Amino acid sequence: MYIYVKVYFNCFLLVILIVHNIQQAHKKYKSFLNKSIDHYDEIALVVSKDMTTESFVRTFADIDLDDGNQESVPIDHDNEEIDESLPTACALRVFPKPTISSLFPSVSVSVSNSNSAVKKVFEWIRKQSKKMKILFAVMAMLFSLVALKLTAKYHNHFFVASESIHAAGILVLIYKLTTKKTCSGLSLKSQELTAIYLAVRVVCSFNLECDIHTLLDFATFLFTAWVIFMIRFKLKSTYIKELDNFPIYYMVVPCAILAMLINPRTAHIYFSHVLWAFCVYLEAVSVMPQLRMMQNAKMIEPFTAHYVFALGMARFLACAHWIIQVYETGGRYLFLVGYGYLWFPMAILAEIVQTFILVDFCYYYIKSFMQGQLIIRMPV
Repeated sequence: MYIYVKVYFNCFLLVILIVHNIQQAHKKYKSFLNKSIDHYDEIALVVSKDMTTESFVRTFADIDLDDGNQESVPIDHDNEEIDESLPTACALRVFPKPTISSLFPSVSVSVSNSNSAVKKVFEWIRKQSKKMKILFAVMAMLFSLVALKLTAKYHNHFFVASESIHAAGILVLIYKLTTKKTCSGLSLKSQELTAIYLAVRVVCSFNLECDIHTLLDFATFLFTAWVIFMIRFKLKSTYIKELDNFPIYYMVVPCAILAMLINPRTAHIYFSHVLWAFCVYLEAVSVMPQLRMMQNAKMIEPFTAHYVFALGMARFLACAHWIIQVYETGGRYLFLVGYGYLWFPMAILAEIVQTFILVDFCYYYIKSFMQGQLIIRMPV
């Protein structure tokens, strides 16, 4: 009992730490946000392109001005002559880096001095070939796995930590939606896929185990359902549907077929086996629409980036649990009697696939964070 209390307390501290880091980041860049609305536009402002006139208009801005007032600009471009909102697509305009120093000398100097060594390291990595970058990523993951194995005594609790980090990531989204009043940059399809696999997993968990994992999944499902409600109804005008264009059925249908073919063999009914396998497979690809949306936008605002990075860390911990279990059992864990000879390999493969899907984003996230950048710039 003491062990479980200790693990849950550590997860709670992790959530507090994430929230604290977000608050510190906001304070660090407060001087950017307190400038006039025009200066904010010049630094990094999401804008939208009117498909009819080919002109660019502001997408949103929610800025505290020096005189105490707040300036807000809606995402849609309203055409007063025809009394309707024209369709928009997202783009980003970033002020040239050399000019930032003249506009914000205090922030630019502090960021430059503190991260000069880090910039050199990332610049060196950036110049390496693609094969070398992959090698560095694999080495970093192996080093992390070894560190986790040596420091963590109870590896089964990696799943608890993984689910807690996922819940913390959703809380970051809730903070964004309630304070910024915009869902720009968020993929509704990814949230709907997340809600689907969480709902299925909660139902299966109630029937199969009903433990702390069930509680965490249920809480995360409620948070996700609230995010979906906000995007669909309360903040619908700030949702950029044109960029969220990854078809859901491309993931749901193959996952359902695969679940019927390869699933765990237990004493429960066959339908429960299929549902459990379905939620495992769907979870592995649920982030794809969000990544596609970020690629379409080319840049990611901070809160969405924090959320996706939390997903990456959660998946890495879950994947680490499987890999360490396989290592400690000498490979026997892959083919446990009674569970089907293909189920465990497929479950581990699903975790690895999801981890590698997020590796590229996590690299750019860490790079931007270490360099003190507000906006994460994705490659074309």
